[in-house]
Amino acid sequence: ETTTVSNAEKWSLEVFAGVANSENISKDKTLGNANQSKQTNTYGVKTNYKLNKKWAVSSGLKINELGQSVANVSYYNNPKVSSFPTTSDYLNHSVAVTIPQITNNSSYVFVSNNTANSLKSENLSTGNIDQSLRYIEMPLEVSYALFNKNKTSISLNTGGFVGKLISNRVSLDGNSIGSNLEANDFVYGSLLSSTLQYRLYKKTHVFVEPGMNYYINPLNNQSFNQFQWAFNFGLNVSF
Repeated sequence: ETTTVSNAEKWSLEVFAGVANSENISKDKTLGNANQSKQTNTYGVKTNYKLNKKWAVSSGLKINELGQSVANVSYYNNPKVSSFPTTSDYLNHSVAVTIPQITNNSSYVFVSNNTANSLKSENLSTGNIDQSLRYIEMPLEVSYALFNKNKTSISLNTGGFVGKLISNRVSLDGNSIGSNLEANDFVYGSLLSSTLQYRLYKKTHVFVEPGMNYYINPLNNQSFNQFQWAFNFGLNVSF
């Protein structure tokens, strides 16, 4: 039976940090190469409000990073050749090619595998791209207490979030080359997690929280890892 809780137990504040891993569960590709996973860090604060002994709502602020790596991408690096996509001198034969601009750095032109086969090999290099989009996020969660006995509790959490882009980086072989032109300033998503909490003192708890996040719109017109595993740990103080 659901019962009420006293006013002194309704609010709590938690601080947390953790690791996250962005996964390519849709088998998407960038320029003909598979998007690979990328491990990042996350941290933030959250306020929880207990509606009763079973249900609670929470919100806060979190810094989180979504990323991906793409190996063996072909590119051309010559800022003096601005007409590269239509210059026949760089083509093995007459062919129509479409070369999308990925970064805001005009010195680098990345090409797909199909396009690379139409270009003279001496004009091309290959490298590994790392892309990172960092957000400040505000989640809104609903929690349900699955287990609460002695000093241990387990809850299931779900909800959504909105994030504001605060950092947008593209690196080639470990060297920064600018930002992604297609990144959205705001991102939306859903979340699902489970919290295992242990009481150290009367109002102080430690917890671990495995979960997953799904990002709906990180980029326009480009594939990007949208699914993220997360594992957070932290401290919760009720008041």
